[in-house]
Amino acid sequence: MAKKRINAREFVEDVRSELSDLDLMLKYELNEDDLPVLFEKLLAVKMLTENELRGRLSTVSRTSGYSAPDASNREPATSSVPEPTPATGMPAQPGLQSTPAPQRGQRQAKTQACPFCSKEIPDEAVRCRHCRAWLDGRDVGLDSDIAASADRSHAVKVIAKGIAGMLVGVIMQLLGGKVGLFLGTLVFLASTAYYVWGCCVYVSTKGYHLSVGLLGLVPCFIGLIILFVMPEK
Repeated sequence: MAKKRINAREFVEDVRSELSDLDLMLKYELNEDDLPVLFEKLLAVKMLTENELRGRLSTVSRTSGYSAPDASNREPATSSVPEPTPATGMPAQPGLQSTPAPQRGQRQAKTQACPFCSKEIPDEAVRCRHCRAWLDGRDVGLDSDIAASADRSHAVKVIAKGIAGMLVGVIMQLLGGKVGLFLGTLVFLASTAYYVWGCCVYVSTKGYHLSVGLLGLVPCFIGLIILFVMPEK
C-alpha cells in the first residue's frame, strides 16, 4: 500500500480554520486513532499549541479533565499517521501507537465567549485562538506600530536638523574667512554625521539594515529621496 503524505502547513491551517475532527479525518483519510497521534506530533514540533487543540481528540486527557479508557483488554492499535515535517510533507510511518478516544459522560472543560469575536474559547485562555486578540487588553501589533511611527518621526527630525546644520556650515565657510572656513567645516562634518544617523534610523523603521541609510550620502539628496520612497520590508 502506498504511503500517505500530508502537508503539515495545510493541515495546521485547517485546524486553525475550525475544521471539525470529522472533517479533518474525511479530508486527510484518517481514522479516529490516527488523528490524535497526528495532533501529538504537531504539538511536539510546536506547529500547534495546546490552546489551539483544546477540546480536540489529542489534548482531551491532559487539558479537559478526561481520563483515558482502560486499554488493558484491547489490542494495540497501529496507525499510518505521517511524521510531521514543517517545511515539506509528512511521510507515513506505520506501527505508531494511537491515543485512545475519550469516554462519553465525562467532565467537559469550562469555556467562555471571546469578547472580541464571540467565539468559544477555554476559560483559562489568555489569547483567543480564533481572532488572536489578547484577552487582557494587550495589542502587540498596535503597540509596535505606534513605536515605529514615533521612531520614524524622530528620524525625520534628525534628518532635517542635519540638513540645516550642513547649510549653516557651508554659509560659515563662504562668509567667515579662515576662521569661518575652519569652524564651518567642523559644523558641516558634524551635521553630515547627524544627518546620516537620521537616515539610518529612518530605514530601520522600514525593516532595513542600518547600513542602507548610507544611501542618504548620494549627492543632491537623490539618496534621501530613494530612502523615503523605499517600501516597507
